[in-house]
Amino acid sequence: PESLDKFSKVGGTIDLTIVTIERAKLAPIDEHLFEQCWGDAPIAPQEVPLEDQFKEKVRDSLHRYYKVVGQRLLQDELQSTLIDRCQISISEDWLSKQIDSALPHWRHEGNMDERRAQFAYNLKWSLILHNDAKKHSLAPTTEETMDAVKKHMNLSKNEVSREAFQDMYMKGARDAYEQKVTTFIKENITIEDTEVSCSELDTIGMRRNL
Repeated sequence: PESLDKFSKVGGTIDLTIVTIERAKLAPIDEHLFEQCWGDAPIAPQEVPLEDQFKEKVRDSLHRYYKVVGQRLLQDELQSTLIDRCQISISEDWLSKQIDSALPHWRHEGNMDERRAQFAYNLKWSLILHNDAKKHSLAPTTEETMDAVKKHMNLSKNEVSREAFQDMYMKGARDAYEQKVTTFIKENITIEDTEVSCSELDTIGMRRNL
């Protein structure tokens, strides 16, 4: 790690003081631990050992977690592949004007190169979605749009203002369009499954910020 490399270059004598040593203690597998992990999840009758229930819950949670990570990875791979193959050209001057107009505060927040690249990436993906939706008549239904909007509303625990609702509606409408188009694309391409371990999937997910 970079911190160890810097540490190895420090000359002289270094005194380290150990303030405390903490060790993790394994918790007993009982109803208290079960409730801490899964809240009000029902516990099966006593003829089913609590440890077996706990293991089954862990397996179920991990299955759902890695299924979501896998779906996000597939979506990310799909976007990257389509953007690369479509080769959409965007003028740097035009891109700068769009950023200054839509997100003027970015100029004062640093990392402009990274932000510019992400803005261009999102813009190209939006153009692909719009083009495919128009070409294949893939507009989502009102019900599909509202279902997507409700998902954003459920993430908010506070009372939703008019402005917040408008923002959630725009995000939900985009999600509904994206879902409609990507589903159509997946149905018309060949997707090859690749078997990876959980640790490999975690590594890929962290590398792509999923």
